[in-house]
Amino acid sequence: MKRVLVVEDDANERFTLMRVLERVGYAVTAVSTAEEALAALPGAQFHAVVSDVMMPETDGVSLARDIAERAPGTPIILVSAFHLAPRQVDRMRIATLHFMDKPLDLPKLLALLESPGDGPAERCACSVEEALVQHQDHPLR
Repeated sequence: MKRVLVVEDDANERFTLMRVLERVGYAVTAVSTAEEALAALPGAQFHAVVSDVMMPETDGVSLARDIAERAPGTPIILVSAFHLAPRQVDRMRIATLHFMDKPLDLPKLLALLESPGDGPAERCACSVEEALVQHQDHPLR
């Protein structure tokens, strides 16, 4: 099972993304800060990291730099409610860095997480709401 690290300071968004990814077959480690994300890296073999950009203390761009140094080659997907142009972080030169705007386009996210024709990206056609229907432990219930 492929492992994904989710870094999101908003508890509801973190929980939702974790449940959606678990529903389509990923093992998810979900944390709320960049510090927790960096602590989760040693010994873990993450298939990808999905991180919010705007977080208290350390932003997602700085986190992406640190991850690229500590776990080279790990795909990093930065997401933001504010449009983040790739040229804003062009100097980072991280080949595995991708950008997405919020609200997340789940099929696009899954396509970034999986190569075409392989695994959960091909099977998933559910919305966030559909992915949560059977999870009574959602914090908003």
